[in-house]
Amino acid sequence: MSSLPPIPMCLVPGRRRWFAVGLLSSVLAAVFACNSSPGCECPVNIRPEHLGTLEMSVGTHRPELLALPGSGFLVIVVEPEEPAGEVGRVRHRGHSFSADWEELGAPFPVSAVTTEYGAPADHRATLAGDEVVVTYQTLEPGDGGGTCDGPAETCAKSQSLLLARFSPTGTELFRGPIVTRQTDFDEDTFPDHCILWRDDRLLLASGSKNAVRIREVGRNGDVLLVREIPVAREKIASSIGNGFFRHGPRLALLSWATFGIARSSLTLTDLLSGYVAGSTEQLTHGGEEAVFPTASAEVDGAVFVGYIARESGGDPDPATNPYYPRLLALDPAGERQSQGFSIATSVPGFSHVHPSLAAVGDRLYYAWSRQARGAGGQVAPQVVIESFALRRR
Repeated sequence: MSSLPPIPMCLVPGRRRWFAVGLLSSVLAAVFACNSSPGCECPVNIRPEHLGTLEMSVGTHRPELLALPGSGFLVIVVEPEEPAGEVGRVRHRGHSFSADWEELGAPFPVSAVTTEYGAPADHRATLAGDEVVVTYQTLEPGDGGGTCDGPAETCAKSQSLLLARFSPTGTELFRGPIVTRQTDFDEDTFPDHCILWRDDRLLLASGSKNAVRIREVGRNGDVLLVREIPVAREKIASSIGNGFFRHGPRLALLSWATFGIARSSLTLTDLLSGYVAGSTEQLTHGGEEAVFPTASAEVDGAVFVGYIARESGGDPDPATNPYYPRLLALDPAGERQSQGFSIATSVPGFSHVHPSLAAVGDRLYYAWSRQARGAGGQVAPQVVIESFALRRR
């Protein structure tokens, strides 16, 4: 275990304060700062301590972390895909742990390949009271079968989006479709969607050709409302790979926008009544490409955001120019933003890394997919979970 020096965190109305954390492959490093100005006091000190790293099996991918009632957490991952496409094959599985990494009960299946909808693909998870809600994309293979170069959607005949609900211990409570067998992928596409349970319904943001499509969804998958937010280069530049941000009554969308040539910065765009895009704040600055802010969690008076980054202007293929996990902190209102972000890790991420966060007591857990060596020496994903404590002094 390593201990970092106390970090002054100043949250004064009307003044911007920032800090950022860098995740190393097995050691958590930090660069925190409090901008000085006359009359500014920093009454809150946070001392982060790295607590450990949990390595899951090689082949696991796309972690979704949730804080469990009590003092543990649940991680739902893509299972190693061998043999691919076999009907009945479990594609996603849930694993529960205590805050001290003790496994709680047996892992439970979350999704499986079916003849009706095809193979499960991208998934997201959230809590709705004392239930775990999971949404997942499924792909019905096209004429070429299950082999595909590039995004799997390009080789699929249809996409569906399903919803499943579980007890915290993995008992299945419901499973059913939200959207079935969409064949027009310009109209609807479901990779890298994001979800949030709000009031008595699920908010779901997915992609279409030129817009983010927002749905309100009931507990049993019924679609209650559909709205669209047009994508815009300097506001919300992508219809997928985003994340919801909520603090009190405020609802916003974490995304990224393109400023200049081949440089993307994280943005926070308010969602007004009717899911109309309001004002946009630029959260990161500098020469890196910052994208996929897919995770957020509130701990000790700060909202942490997980995202990925790499140097701008390189090969767009993450296989040859990989992304690395990042962690950014905002004040709870999201109005005082970071002006810097973390140093790259020594281990590259796999594909779009898919960071996920969960806060359990005074601990923050950060899960991501790193590159590992699979069978035959091939590059494969591997989920790792970093934990650290944020202690007040």
